[in-house]
Amino acid sequence: MKKIFLLTLLVLTCSGINAVELHKSPTKAALLSLVIPGGGQYYNSTYKKMIVFGGVELGFIGMLIYHNNRMNYYYDRVSDNTGNYNDNISKYNDYYNKTQSDYWWIGSTILMSALDSYVETHLLNFKNKNHELNLRFKADRIELSYHF
Repeated sequence: MKKIFLLTLLVLTCSGINAVELHKSPTKAALLSLVIPGGGQYYNSTYKKMIVFGGVELGFIGMLIYHNNRMNYYYDRVSDNTGNYNDNISKYNDYYNKTQSDYWWIGSTILMSALDSYVETHLLNFKNKNHELNLRFKADRIELSYHF
């Protein structure tokens, strides 16, 4: 029952995100990226980035789950004295290090996603007005013009 309630709440929240907003909140975009993989990019309507960031984050989460399961498996083998002790402890340490590395990569990717969505939201209004600012390169000079 809790899963259905949380899923319904998530769907209702995400359906409100897609509504057209004139001024989007950079903080909201960053928070969505911190909570939902690719959420801030979805909020900004940058769907290709959403797929990339969401896929990378979910991939790292999957790797973390796999490495954590293998680490626990070898921990149990060491605790039960099953098999070669040195081999089991070596593999346990290897998967422990991989698990710690996975945490670092997940955190870095989530932080990069939140930063990207925050900056992208700030630039949305600039993208709508960029036709007013022109930069032209000539052979002997550079011209910068701004039209009101």
